[in-house]
Amino acid sequence: MQLRSDGDPWIPILPDYHPYDQAVASPCRRRRAEASVVAAGLRLAQRLAVAAKVMGTTSTVDHISRLPDDLLLDVLSRLDSGGQGFLGSARLVARTSGVARRWRGLWASLPELTFRVLPVGSLPALLAQVTRPSLDLLEIIAFLGKAAAPGGRVSSVLLAAQRLKPKNLVISLAGRVEGDEAIELPCVSLMLDLSDVKLSPPQAGEFTALKSLILSSSNMEPGALIPMCPSLSFLSFLAYSDFDVVTVHSTSLEELVVECRAASGYEIGRIDVMAPLLKEARFRIQRAAQFSVLFWAPVVEKISWTYSFEHGNVGLPYAVLLNLNYSLSDGVHGLSLDIAHPEPGDEERSFEQEIMQLPCSQYSNLELYVGIGEHTFGPLVLHLLQIPVIRQIQMLRLDIDRPNRARTPCGLNCPCEQPNNWRNESISLTDLEVVRITGFKGEDDEVDFLKVLFRSATILKSMTVSDVTMGLFGTAPAPRSMLDLAPASRISGARYDQLQEFLELELSQTDPMGYEKICSICAKYPHVKCQVYPSLTISMTQKNPRSLVK
Repeated sequence: MQLRSDGDPWIPILPDYHPYDQAVASPCRRRRAEASVVAAGLRLAQRLAVAAKVMGTTSTVDHISRLPDDLLLDVLSRLDSGGQGFLGSARLVARTSGVARRWRGLWASLPELTFRVLPVGSLPALLAQVTRPSLDLLEIIAFLGKAAAPGGRVSSVLLAAQRLKPKNLVISLAGRVEGDEAIELPCVSLMLDLSDVKLSPPQAGEFTALKSLILSSSNMEPGALIPMCPSLSFLSFLAYSDFDVVTVHSTSLEELVVECRAASGYEIGRIDVMAPLLKEARFRIQRAAQFSVLFWAPVVEKISWTYSFEHGNVGLPYAVLLNLNYSLSDGVHGLSLDIAHPEPGDEERSFEQEIMQLPCSQYSNLELYVGIGEHTFGPLVLHLLQIPVIRQIQMLRLDIDRPNRARTPCGLNCPCEQPNNWRNESISLTDLEVVRITGFKGEDDEVDFLKVLFRSATILKSMTVSDVTMGLFGTAPAPRSMLDLAPASRISGARYDQLQEFLELELSQTDPMGYEKICSICAKYPHVKCQVYPSLTISMTQKNPRSLVK
């Protein structure tokens, strides 16, 4: 967990998931460059002292040690441990005591201290030597050992750190802690990396100056800490286990990030957000089988909402939701749905129930990625287009993924053909202006869907159908051999056989009249700018798409 106080934002070296990683690269490089200059000066001073002894020079004055304490402390704070960016490393600074007695103990007066790769048991004694009443930064990275460490040992480090009143505290302890007792957090600004340790909020006190909080936890969700953070403006929460609910109720929060650890399978059952000043929110989670959303942020300007469905319980008997992405940017609300053929099981929620709980009253753009095998997709898409918050979309993008083999059409009794009269329907799409479709093979159900779409979208301006895998090349006969496309002498034997096999497969699974059917439908609507782009098979003889611009 990381907390940043107000003022210039302090950002330590963070895990890969942290959104501000790239922002700290340049300042770190600048400080390392400064530290290198100082270290070079110290090495030069040592060499000059050795040279003086060798040459028999009588002067033994140590000019560096005669500098004021404040200047010496500034030199120590810039020491770089081997170019690794460990600025102010307590171990490296302590080694300077061997240069002269004047340097001994100075490290305990530094405003920023870093302890790395030390046994956790030695830390309380080292921290007790610090003489400053408060620190700007205290960073501790240590190992708990191969065996589980006693919880009291971790608590003693946190208490010793709290005594120093650091403005920013970074603690990363690798290893496990004995027992199930929760470790109480100190009431200071901190970044805590204890993924295997149970945490609990302070029993008393507040993080009054806290502006930014990054919490990675397996047992404590941000709702336990937010009441103690009256000035919080940025919150990032990374779930390291399943959570029934993630609660964010804050009157000061302006930016929110909620994520589940990548590829972990951890799930969240409920999102509960009430933030009147929230401007930006990002969610990347895996939803539990029972999932709900309460989101109230009246002035929010930007949203990225992505979650996956592992339980296959949202949708229809032949089509379930795999992934959902809702975005809000520059006033445009977009919805993207990834729909696939389900594994055996029962759907528990409808598409409409899942979509209607999102914090959007009306979408502008809709993207559908449909891979439902050999089933008819038309009734599914028309069903989605009639959901109240989708009816007034202005742009529709449809990507159809069907098997690369000859398809047997479903019978009228198949759920995908319900209602049976869908080919004769006309739905209200009074705001739809742009349609882009990919993956058509020119089959009858695709042609029927286009007819419904043209009838329903009364102000449609643009229709683009691309990657049409048909076997008719304009008005020319469909080639049945590579010899019809290029002289065999120009193609090597192995390559020729591969292309011939590909062509035969492509032509065997397509409707030879499908391309012309789509073009003829488009021609009936001269007010719509229509373009039909063929796939590779057509492109080999027809370089340009069939353009039906009126």
